[in-house]
Amino acid sequence: MSSALNQRYTNIEVVITDDCRDDGVRLITERLAAQSAVPVRYLHNEQQLGGMLNLNRCMQESQGEYIKFLNDDDVLLPDCVSRMAAVLQARDDIALVTSRRTIIDAQGDAQPDILETCGVFSEDTCLHGEDIISLLCDWPVNFIGEPSTVMFRRAQLSDKLPHICALGGVVIRAINDLAMFVNLLQHGHLAFLHEPLSLFRRHADQRQNQPDMQALFKQSRADFVEQIHALGLYRPQFQAQVRRRPCLALRPSDCLRCATLTRPPVPTPQSRRSRRSAPKHANCSRCGDPLYRTASHPWRWSSMPSTRMCFRTSCNT
Repeated sequence: MSSALNQRYTNIEVVITDDCRDDGVRLITERLAAQSAVPVRYLHNEQQLGGMLNLNRCMQESQGEYIKFLNDDDVLLPDCVSRMAAVLQARDDIALVTSRRTIIDAQGDAQPDILETCGVFSEDTCLHGEDIISLLCDWPVNFIGEPSTVMFRRAQLSDKLPHICALGGVVIRAINDLAMFVNLLQHGHLAFLHEPLSLFRRHADQRQNQPDMQALFKQSRADFVEQIHALGLYRPQFQAQVRRRPCLALRPSDCLRCATLTRPPVPTPQSRRSRRSAPKHANCSRCGDPLYRTASHPWRWSSMPSTRMCFRTSCNT
């Protein structure tokens, strides 16, 4: 919760839907909210809902234009909200923003990457939403991230309430975050920021580590694939390629934090000669935040770097 209250982007509200049966979360909320200027709303579920339905309620209670979930064992880095909000503000064609995430253990120490957290691209990249849906159908490895990793527009998922993780009326369990992403990617594309902006905690007590989850994963995977086909969303590209293009700005853009238009200096012979060595993105001259362009480059085809490793075999075991 402290990481949500300490975001550099200040125009936020924090909504807490407490699914615990004791007063621990309420006491923590009261203590931290008293020390912060960020508006905090605490809601306790009268009946325990479970993780998926608790997400639904949290979104129903929210009032902001953008939604940024945060599970109670994960952490947001200070620029997470501002970086992601900048993309959504500048690009109407983006429906879902994510980033790399760093794995931490129960004590908060960084851990090596796993299959799902390996880097996708070395720069901020826009991936075609239609292609990502088909890729997830064939290759259900969640490289996009957990609910704590992503941000999206409330308006593009509100029509799915009260079941934001359902496809075609079928609630997808176990891999419910992938179902939520499919619902969003029908509205636009995926922006993948290569810099880690959140910490994903893994520990033995998590639900996905319980013995009964393997059978549930298998059934959920079958339901997920069946509904994508039934909805006519499966449109695979040759050799599982996806369309991608750069996401970062190469031209003047509005700075979300400073609300100014930053223009480049007038070109000189020296600046033209050094253009090749210039950074691949522009930054605000006041605060240093990345500037996101509103125009877009043409799409180009690319294999997802992670799929070059033989993951299809591991998915079938």
